[in-house]
Amino acid sequence: MWAAGSTAGQGIEGVSTPLPARERPYNNDFETMCHGDAAPFSVHTNDRLVRSARKNAASPLNQPFPYSWMSRDAIEKDASLNPPSHLQEVRKMKRAVITALVMGLLSLGVFASSPSGLAVGEKIEAFLVKNCEGGDPYCQVCKYGRRPTLISVGDLSDPAWIEDLKALQALHEKYSNDGKGLAVFALAASIHDGKAAPVADPDAALARLKVIKEQNKLTFPLVIAQNADEIYKAQGKTNQGYKIFENYYKVTESRTLMFGDKSNTVKYNAVLSGDTRQQFSELEAVLQKSL
Repeated sequence: MWAAGSTAGQGIEGVSTPLPARERPYNNDFETMCHGDAAPFSVHTNDRLVRSARKNAASPLNQPFPYSWMSRDAIEKDASLNPPSHLQEVRKMKRAVITALVMGLLSLGVFASSPSGLAVGEKIEAFLVKNCEGGDPYCQVCKYGRRPTLISVGDLSDPAWIEDLKALQALHEKYSNDGKGLAVFALAASIHDGKAAPVADPDAALARLKVIKEQNKLTFPLVIAQNADEIYKAQGKTNQGYKIFENYYKVTESRTLMFGDKSNTVKYNAVLSGDTRQQFSELEAVLQKSL
């Protein structure tokens, strides 16, 4: 209780009593904001609170315009949608870097997944070849008709490809069914820097293939590709629709295998390497489903 005749701020001895707001030193909105009317105020003990209140008052959130009519959620949303210009530039740069990285990874993924030769699902199409046994250019794919066909493509300078031909002979003997089952042929090309091209010396290549065929007792055709455009042009005619082997088949590595079913749709594609037993086992499993 107040003692009779006591002045404001004096009461029970030893207990401080708050001054009325109008009599407090430094009374202002900041003080009221921090302490309320009944809170004791001390310049020395509450400087930090006063400074904090002034800082809060200077915040855009406490300004009369444009935020006074907006809720806090709306203000935060507005700040996220309309960041400062320097943050917008940083975000643009981040988006550009991320886009470049994604495109780079996608391109690498496409390159890495591109097979040598025709991919599974693509069609084996007609093209002209020349056989090491002699004769005019012809279409080996056409000659085999609707028989499932296995094509091996290699570089004559690659001894591993010659070894592959021996394994193909075993498959040919097992599944050819007297000319009614699996059809096999092997094509020699010049394969360098990830691209197949016609052999530089056709006559020498054909002679070499003939020796390989005889030495290894191969009974399937060994051929080189012929350019149908050039052959027909020399005859004053137009190409009748034959593909140019190196352009259409896109072989990039020696020892490329492509197997197509009766509809000439590729069902198996591989580049043989290392221990090929697993690869030939996979190929044989596909063959058995297609014969």
